[in-house]
Amino acid sequence: MTTDKERVTVYLPSDIKARLEEISRQDRRSLTATIEVLLIEALETRDKKKG
Repeated sequence: MTTDKERVTVYLPSDIKARLEEISRQDRRSLTATIEVLLIEALETRDKKKG
């Protein structure tokens, strides 16, 4: 199975990680999927503001 995704290591404060884990539980997603969704939303919002 091939993927176009790349691995990234991120260090987060424990309170932010806990918040992300809570969102993951609520949305029934993995932590990785939650972070990906939130990053995509943030990038789209940023693009709209700039553009």
